[in-house]
Amino acid sequence: MARGIDNGKNGRWDTETNSGPKGMDELEEDMNPDNVIDVMLKNQSNWETVKRFVNHVQTIKEKNERL
Repeated sequence: MARGIDNGKNGRWDTETNSGPKGMDELEEDMNPDNVIDVMLKNQSNWETVKRFVNHVQTIKEKNERL
């Protein structure tokens, strides 16, 4: 699992999303559903990193919906 992401689950979806964009290890702390907003608001670098991750997840979701 990529550093920076912790949702407490292990499944196909998690494997695909956790292989996600480079830079997740640049977050100052692990990100989870309870703290994602706080992590994003800490600094511009975290904001951009989380934004890339969300775009990555959305791309996977849309790809899977077309299958």
